[in-house]
Amino acid sequence: MDYSTFCSQVAKKLNESEDELFRKADQKDIDYLKSSKYPDCIIEFYSQYEPQEEIEIDGVRLPTIMGLKDLNENAVPCCEFYELGLGYRGIAETYCGEHFLINVNNEQSIIYAALDVIEPDEDYTNDEIMSKLKKVTDSFDEFLEKFVKEKLPTGFYD
Repeated sequence: MDYSTFCSQVAKKLNESEDELFRKADQKDIDYLKSSKYPDCIIEFYSQYEPQEEIEIDGVRLPTIMGLKDLNENAVPCCEFYELGLGYRGIAETYCGEHFLINVNNEQSIIYAALDVIEPDEDYTNDEIMSKLKKVTDSFDEFLEKFVKEKLPTGFYD
């Protein structure tokens, strides 16, 4: 995908300039993405087009790199996936606090996790956790296309 086209579409939709919305990421932030094992597509996008601040379209929020870090380390259910080592990292969230995650192991599919995927004080196998998730796209590029076209779910049952 041509990420500059995506950025132009977002800027047009939000009635702002691309320079007001996106910037090149700092090296320390790129290093965070690499050390967190984000796939190349995420590193490539954020290296050139990191949001200046969180961008929201139709209830879905595309965070800054520091926002990604916060999702993975502090926000439920995303931080639980991070801590359990299930091979997923957060890439966005909804206004309801539910998360979009990318598979960092062997594919780039995007899944959607509801707030109540993992109940406190319950023991789940990885298969049980994964069965509670909803696949929304096959790639990050498709995710970005759906983001700008307002075609992503904002509630688990959308």
